[in-house]
Amino acid sequence: MIDRLQSGSLFKGTVVSHSTMGGVDVARVAIELPLLGERQVLVRDKQELGIGQEVAIECIHDDTKPARYVFRMAHGA
Repeated sequence: MIDRLQSGSLFKGTVVSHSTMGGVDVARVAIELPLLGERQVLVRDKQELGIGQEVAIECIHDDTKPARYVFRMAHGA
């Protein structure tokens, strides 16, 4: 599972809520992870995504924190 996350694989998910963290708009997205089940992850919400909207996200390396990964909207959205 970790290899799949680190490879930048795409995940389909559903927006479940919105919030602002440190002045940044974020959406909480529920995704299904193999062997782990449903998990909710945060992604920046630049497009004001709607609750229940289906989105594609990817896991990428976090340049600000060594050995850490973050989720973002897929395809640079």
